[in-house]
Amino acid sequence: MTFSQPMDSSRAGTPPPTGREQRTLGRRLGITPLRTAQERVNHIAAELNRLTGDRPSVTWGDGGVLRVSVRVLGLHDAELATTVLAVLGQGDRYGHRRTALGEYVWAEIGGKRVTDPNGSRK
Repeated sequence: MTFSQPMDSSRAGTPPPTGREQRTLGRRLGITPLRTAQERVNHIAAELNRLTGDRPSVTWGDGGVLRVSVRVLGLHDAELATTVLAVLGQGDRYGHRRTALGEYVWAEIGGKRVTDPNGSRK
């Protein structure tokens, strides 16, 4: 027994979407491409570098986490601050710390949240 499917004449003879077409189709369907932790770190680091003008550091942390951090010299422009927060939000966790040397923003990818013996989150 043979089954035949009706052929859509508009797609007949055309290859499936690839590259840019596939990414655009994924966005329209609300599909986020699966990326490795290293790809996510590289993307976040590149965007923070572009936005702040400073080179971010990437370090391994406890629990297998990758942390991207960059010094910020004041995000007085609301649009810039909002954009930086949107980039940080692409990580699994993000935050801000202030030291004697300046202010830093960070994003963590992968691993698990680690707490120190005093109960505060690292």
